Amino acid sequence: MPLIPLNTIDCPVAFFVAADDMLCPPTDARWTADQIGVEFYQTYPGDHDRFTAGTSLDYWSDYRDFMALYQGQSLVDPDLKGNKGSGRFGKGKKR
Repeated sequence: MPLIPLNTIDCPVAFFVAADDMLCPPTDARWTADQIGVEFYQTYPGDHDRFTAGTSLDYWSDYRDFMALYQGQSLVDPDLKGNKGSGRFGKGKKR
């Protein structure tokens, strides 16, 4: 069971999943993504090392495109007035 209620996450989330990942198997990644309601989900061949050790960067264009959607936008709620780590994100997905 997650330590936080995943359905309360309200910011843009992308999942880049390795098909043979034993640390976070695709079934767990899919379940978590479904709970959050992610904006992007893609499975890539390989295991966890593809991301941690950079054994393949074939996901990079998807990552870059996702990040470009939010370039120049503040995802922090302006009502927080700079209080880091104690609030919600404002420009996430619509629920």
